Amino acid sequence: MVARFWFTRIALVVLLRSHLAWATPHDFEAWMATAALVPLDESKTYQLFVEVQPRLGDDWQRLATAIFRTALVYDPIPSLSVFTGYGWLPTFYNANYYRTYRDEQRLWQQILYKHDLWNISLQHRLRQEQRWIEDTDGVSNRTRYMLRGSLPLTDAHDFGITVFDEFMVTLNTVEGGPWRGYDRNRLFVGTFWRVGNAHYEIGYLGEHAKRFGDDERWVSALAGGVLFTF
Repeated sequence: MVARFWFTRIALVVLLRSHLAWATPHDFEAWMATAALVPLDESKTYQLFVEVQPRLGDDWQRLATAIFRTALVYDPIPSLSVFTGYGWLPTFYNANYYRTYRDEQRLWQQILYKHDLWNISLQHRLRQEQRWIEDTDGVSNRTRYMLRGSLPLTDAHDFGITVFDEFMVTLNTVEGGPWRGYDRNRLFVGTFWRVGNAHYEIGYLGEHAKRFGDDERWVSALAGGVLFTF
């Protein structure tokens, strides 16, 4: 009961913050991710991570961006995972919704730590990115931190509620690209369920960003995904 009380309070705070953001220019989008963890040895100490995530924007009218990520994962203990990988993220329109193409490639490193508090499964995710963005004069470095909590609503822990908040900061300014400082914040409230080796999630995601320079922007998205573990 204590865990559900606090988890409900967190969810309400997330929804309140997203409601207040409607005063900022916004877009309605759809983000759908498919990812997999493939073991490279019998003990699953080493795994291959792959992810594909198309994002529809401009009120679901066209493809906004696409994400292709892969990484080598090392699990020294069951609660800790270390990632190092590569990503390709092309963007297909700009701040004024004009059709354009901008290429971005990334190297990324990540530490993921998992533990339980009361009946909530918590994840702390710290990610560092080196971003090569087309038409900029250098490498943009960004740090991301996510706190995710999942509260099971069944004894089998195969269905429940998930809430996360992710904060991103750009560490340096590059000409023609991201500025140093606050980059964006993402909030998610949704449900999860598990079927076999697949973990599904779907819910509401709100993102406040300075994606195209110093102008603020808010995205409201239907966000869903599936992670396959083998």
